[in-house]
Amino acid sequence: GVAQTELSAPKLFEKRKMDLKRIRAYVDQFSLIGVEGPWGDGKSFLWEWMRKDLSRSYEVVEISVLACNIDQLLPILVRDLTDILQKNSVFSCYSSRVEKLVAQSPKAEWFFRLMFPEPAGRSTILEGFQKDLAKVKRPIIVMYEDLDRVEDARLISQIFAIAEKLQGPRLKVLYQ
Repeated sequence: GVAQTELSAPKLFEKRKMDLKRIRAYVDQFSLIGVEGPWGDGKSFLWEWMRKDLSRSYEVVEISVLACNIDQLLPILVRDLTDILQKNSVFSCYSSRVEKLVAQSPKAEWFFRLMFPEPAGRSTILEGFQKDLAKVKRPIIVMYEDLDRVEDARLISQIFAIAEKLQGPRLKVLYQ
């Protein structure tokens, strides 16, 4: 049962409890947060505790960089955020446009440039999507796990650019 699962769950060491409290304070204070440490230091273990803690008060989007196709990270993020909008009965006319913005296929990119030729158009779309996300009942936190293992600098730049544009008081991004 539930009690047995909780009893068998690994406990946090006092140092990790302090780390968890500090990270939670950063999440409450900032919109973009990074967690870094040497390999084998227990970041993934702490990550699981953070996810459980944050899911009590946030809509959590968790993206494991190592578990998905690198080319699909941004489309997965947009799809997950769109799912949260739908779950909260928020209709967004920007969701499909943002999906096109992050599309990796040359055909989709060509179509997007045809429809929205100016970079300002792209900015407007992201701003509209951000405003729609702000309508969700609980704030959203996007958690990127193992981002440090991505070697494609272009992809990291895209992730940071989208996160920087979407982040705000109602959407936070946590990198590990």
